[in-house]
Amino acid sequence: MSEENKSPSCGDGCSDCFGGCSSGQGCGEGSGENKLPVISLDTPCGVVQIPSYYQRIASSPDDPKAWAAFAARSKEALCLFLIYPCPKEEELPYDHPEELISSIHEILGDNQGLVEVNAGKTDHEVPYIYSIVRTLGENHLQAGYTLTMNLRFPGGSVCIQGFFDPSGTSGMREAQTLKYAMQKGYVDKDMKGWARDPYDPAFKKGALTNFSELPGFDSAFPEHPLSLCRELLTL
Repeated sequence: MSEENKSPSCGDGCSDCFGGCSSGQGCGEGSGENKLPVISLDTPCGVVQIPSYYQRIASSPDDPKAWAAFAARSKEALCLFLIYPCPKEEELPYDHPEELISSIHEILGDNQGLVEVNAGKTDHEVPYIYSIVRTLGENHLQAGYTLTMNLRFPGGSVCIQGFFDPSGTSGMREAQTLKYAMQKGYVDKDMKGWARDPYDPAFKKGALTNFSELPGFDSAFPEHPLSLCRELLTL
């Protein structure tokens, strides 16, 4: 993982993307020229690929019946995810991501916000659906991110449950993108334009996702918890 922070930029039209873009890159939609080294995990349902910088760890007794647990660390993040079988009755609605958006809106806490939901097929034609939810910590200054993803193989569905929490230096992504957004006029001095729900502008509950969490900024902050969360989705 790169340790360099570039100047934030996701091109013209950031504010439009914030209001209408459903997600960042979908599962398996990373650039073919810059593919990360991966580990192929052979599950009873199918092969799941994960970045090679993750290390396999022992599952906790409190975890679901996990096939495997993996962890990684960067200067800004602690990353942990589990891979386990998903019973059919617990599958996310692959063909109806709008239902997932609605259900997440209903259960969000006051310190949570929906970052994105996406569904489609991987490069290997495996159907997927996922959500990313942000959760503010006790000081309400740092956000962690929870990834919930289902992959539907012919032999059954696999669930990936990931937790990407801040660690070490923090706040650089938010500070630099806020400066950029205000310079470009996407956010005004009253902070209008900084935070909103990506699917329903009228939805105001909780800690809404903000401009700095747009996927276009991930490459400028590769060590950030959200960047690493999305990186898992590009394989």
